[in-house]
Parts: sequence; structure tokens; C-alpha cells
Amino acid sequence: MALTIFAIALVYLVVFVQGPGPHGLPATSLEARGTDGDTVGTAPARTDGPFRSLMGNLFSPLELFRAQLRFAVLGLALLVYNTGQAFAFSAIMVYTTLSLNFSSKQNGLLISIAHAVSAVYVLFILFAVPHVRSKFKRQPAESHESMSAPEAWPMDAASGVFSLVTQSCALSILTTATKAWQVYPTIALYSLGLAAPSFIKSYAVQQFDVHDAPRAIAAISMMETTGGFLAPLFLGGIQVTWPGRVVLLAASATIGTSAMLLGVGIMMEKTRDREVSVE
Repeated sequence: MALTIFAIALVYLVVFVQGPGPHGLPATSLEARGTDGDTVGTAPARTDGPFRSLMGNLFSPLELFRAQLRFAVLGLALLVYNTGQAFAFSAIMVYTTLSLNFSSKQNGLLISIAHAVSAVYVLFILFAVPHVRSKFKRQPAESHESMSAPEAWPMDAASGVFSLVTQSCALSILTTATKAWQVYPTIALYSLGLAAPSFIKSYAVQQFDVHDAPRAIAAISMMETTGGFLAPLFLGGIQVTWPGRVVLLAASATIGTSAMLLGVGIMMEKTRDREVSVE
């Protein structure tokens, strides 16, 4: 079914979607402009073959990474995260089954705990936290300068870093579990990081205007998908080569690396904002 949908999407791109021309505009809509801004002619049509045109359509969003290094760092953070996360839960269930003799019922309970905690956490971040922050912003003791100053850590950025660090720590803690009851609270802690991709993508897309935002979503989603493809190759290979807790430690290190990359991307963005404000 997934391959069928993918094939239909490729056919749609080939038949209906034209490759981008200069400045990210469709080739057929480009017009050559004179020095005074008047239209002097129509740009020549693309002569690329079907395969080259298809590849240009598929990978055109990735040009944003070349144009903006800080966005490339955010995309790399999401790729690295999904490389560690996409296979992590499967590795957890294999680990609990082999090391702690978990039954299918107990592993099913782990999945239920993870989904429930993740849902509650997202609701808390989306509704409760903004409400509390708005209450503090109305305090009269707050100075005019602090109210007009830019936010040090945007909500999506802070939530993303917190989620990644929490999940990385939870995976490390899980390797020390010796009893079944110790696994359940650790999985609850681990589940706080499942929403991290949403926070990363939201923060990354906010750096673009409405015209480039769709391309930014496409580009960073491609990085996420690539990480999901690499995950079983990377962590699965580790689990086969070194059975036991090593795969969980590798996933923890991978997600921790993603947290560092996200922090670097955020700092690069804040540095750019300061430079723009100085100018």
C-alpha cells in the first residue's frame, strides 16, 4: 500500500508539477525583466529530460539547506534524532523480553503508557504552558525593556531540547533496570521525547516567510524520513552485533547528539537575530 501511494505521488510530480526555475519560481511563469522592471520577454522553457526533471522536483526543497546553514543544522538534528528514535522502541521491547522476561501483555502496556503520556505532555505544552506564561507576562513588575526584548528561547525550541534530553536520559536509565516495575516509569519519562520532531519542525519553519515555509516543511520532512530509513540499518546492526543494552546506549547517544545539534542551530539563529538588530 505504501509503495502504491509512493508510485502515485511520483506520477503526479512528473505529470503535473513543474521544476523550479531561478528564484524558486516555476519555469513557465518566469519572465525576463529589463533594468526598469518592465517585462521584456518570457524565459525559455526547461529542456531537462523526464528523469532529471523528476529528480529536480523531488530534491528542490533541499536547496534551502545550502542557502541557510542554520536551517541545515536543524534538519541534521531531526535526521539524527529519527535515526535513534525510529528503531528505539522496537529495541526496548526486544530488550525487556530477553533481559526481563516481559510477556506480550507487558510490552503492550508499555506502548499504552508511551502513547498516553506523550498525548498528555503535548496537551500540557500546547495549552497549559502558554496560559501560565501569559499570566506572568501580565505582571506589573515586569519592566518595559524586558517586555519588548526578544524571547531568549522560543517555546518550540525549549520544548524540543527538553524532550530530546529527557528521552536520551531515559534510555540510559532503562539499561540499569533489573525489575519489571522499574521499566514503567522509565518508559513514561522516555515518552516525553516522542513529540520532539513536531517541536523541531515548528521551530525550523518559523524561520521562513509564507513563501518559503512550504519548501522548508518539505525539506525538513525529507530529513526526518531519511533518519527513519537509516534507523533499522544503524541500530538494528548494533543490536545484532552486540545483543543487550548496547543498542539502547547507542540510541541514547544518538538522541543526545540530536539535542546538541538542535542547541547549536538555535544559538546560530539567535546570533543572526542579534546581528540583524545591531544593523
